[in-house]
Amino acid sequence: MTIITKTDSHYCDEQAQAGFYSVFLEDPGVRAELSATPRSTLYQFTFPAGSASNLIFDISEGLSPSRDSYVEVLSPTEIAGWNQAGGFCRRDNHYRIHFVAQVSKTAKTWGTWVNREIKAGQASAQGTSIGAYLQFETEPEEVILVKIGLSYVSIENARANLLAEQPAWSLDEVKSKAQAAWNQQLGKVQVQGGNEADKTKFYTALFHSLIHPNIIDDANGEYPALTSYRTKKVTGRHQYTVFSLWDTYRTLHPLLTLAYPEVQTQILQTMADMVAETGWLPFWELAAGESYVMNGDPAAPVVADSYAKGLRDFDTTLVVNALLRQALDTTDNAIRWQNRYYTRHGYLPIDDCGPDDEWGKIRMVSVALEYAYADWCTAQMARALGKDSLAQLLEQRSKTAYQHYFNPETLFLTPRSRNGQWYEAFRPESYHGSWNNLGFVEGNSWQYTFFVPHDMEGLKNLMGGDSVFAQHLQRCFDEKNFTIDNEPDLAYPYLFTYVPGQEWRTQRLVHELIVGYFDTDPGGLPGNDDAGTISAWLVFSAMGIYPDCPGSTRYRLGSPLFDQISLALDPRFYTGQTLTIRKTSPKAYPLKAYWNGVPLDTFAIDHGQLTQGGVLLFEKEK
Repeated sequence: MTIITKTDSHYCDEQAQAGFYSVFLEDPGVRAELSATPRSTLYQFTFPAGSASNLIFDISEGLSPSRDSYVEVLSPTEIAGWNQAGGFCRRDNHYRIHFVAQVSKTAKTWGTWVNREIKAGQASAQGTSIGAYLQFETEPEEVILVKIGLSYVSIENARANLLAEQPAWSLDEVKSKAQAAWNQQLGKVQVQGGNEADKTKFYTALFHSLIHPNIIDDANGEYPALTSYRTKKVTGRHQYTVFSLWDTYRTLHPLLTLAYPEVQTQILQTMADMVAETGWLPFWELAAGESYVMNGDPAAPVVADSYAKGLRDFDTTLVVNALLRQALDTTDNAIRWQNRYYTRHGYLPIDDCGPDDEWGKIRMVSVALEYAYADWCTAQMARALGKDSLAQLLEQRSKTAYQHYFNPETLFLTPRSRNGQWYEAFRPESYHGSWNNLGFVEGNSWQYTFFVPHDMEGLKNLMGGDSVFAQHLQRCFDEKNFTIDNEPDLAYPYLFTYVPGQEWRTQRLVHELIVGYFDTDPGGLPGNDDAGTISAWLVFSAMGIYPDCPGSTRYRLGSPLFDQISLALDPRFYTGQTLTIRKTSPKAYPLKAYWNGVPLDTFAIDHGQLTQGGVLLFEKEK
């Protein structure tokens, strides 16, 4: 027997739904169907006629290289083991995932392999390239089921998770429960009008927005603590993992706060637990490991936005003290590693921005802008807890940091030295990785110059007022420097609503972006979804509202995709029952907005208004 861990077979009759996947593999002639529970999976394989059929378990295979793995064939119907993987973005954040796999048919023979060398009859193996196999005699169209329980704590917990969530052997039952759970979550938002493609795009985006963060606790409440991996226990709620916060603070967490506040509350409680475990809020946590990928202080907007919108059932004192430590510590700051230089100068200059000057220079403007925005968010939290002097300090710092980079001759944020000299090789269109792009991470100056979400009025004044601001912003789109497939400029289409009379540009642009960049084919999602961030942008944009400044309770208004969208509000968190958004004039601009029949003076609306329930109406301006 030859070990083949991946098939090159042509995929045929592929089906994908929320809670179910099916595909026919032509080469082996096997149909594979699968569904899942929160902590386990169920596979149903339909085999062709043949003297021998095999199930191969490639234990070391994963999204990242295995550091070590172990497998043991416990019986002809059960396999258990673990894989230590990780190393996300080349960081030393390795975690161990445990499993128990049970099959519905007794294997005739079994064995393991190490480095593709088969060990027939050998029950266990350990290493970085190992696996196990079970061999069966099958009749034509015979079905074999495989159910797998998972745990980040232990093999015992993986088995307990499997028993708790899949006591029987039934794909129909698991599929039915999975689809019912997804329908319950997706059904919180109902749409009317639009075409089928628009509905598919919308609900796919909402589906993507509900994948991460995901639970990491077992059925008994046990989970691995952040960085120490010690076993801890939670009761009455879930513990979460996969905190891609530099991405998700912009759209995903505001969406959870509005539409799924119970989930967002448990995420906040998880973040508070992480503070208790490490002294810091998460940066880019993955499976109880901290990678410190990306930049800024990305937990601050998540906390401030949730708190401002009424989600306060977490240890606010503990969390706010951690935010203040992250904003003020200049000696041993695990989150803001360039904070010493930022606080020394009020920004990050080219010639004094960090111990590793080359890496510091590449990202300094981006980092300073993120620090400034996080300062503003932390100031809101400090003020809420009565720390007014610290709030004033941070708020002032947040509104001056970006001004150091503003070049009035070019209207761009530009790297500069301590003596005020501008970086001579600067090119606003040069992208991340180019030395002409010194100062920017995953973007260029075009994609960061308008990233001052907490002080848009201040930025407009620096540029010379409404007219110049709008013209410069429009240039970004006209010259193809806006990108929807990454995070720094996601709010740009909505910034025209800060200029009276220019709101129609937002309405037109958002519609064009939805039509031009999102589709129902395999390439229908621009770029990397970044844990649901881009999908959440689409959900908000289809609703006609957008949180351009998380930490504020205001949403900017655009143009809804559908004739009507209804969001069922959670009565445990909000006083209203239903938020209804309607439009009467498809593809007509400019639009006028009304809240419960009263015209809005600006193209913005408050979270408190929306969650009281009512009707937000868009119609063609007369």
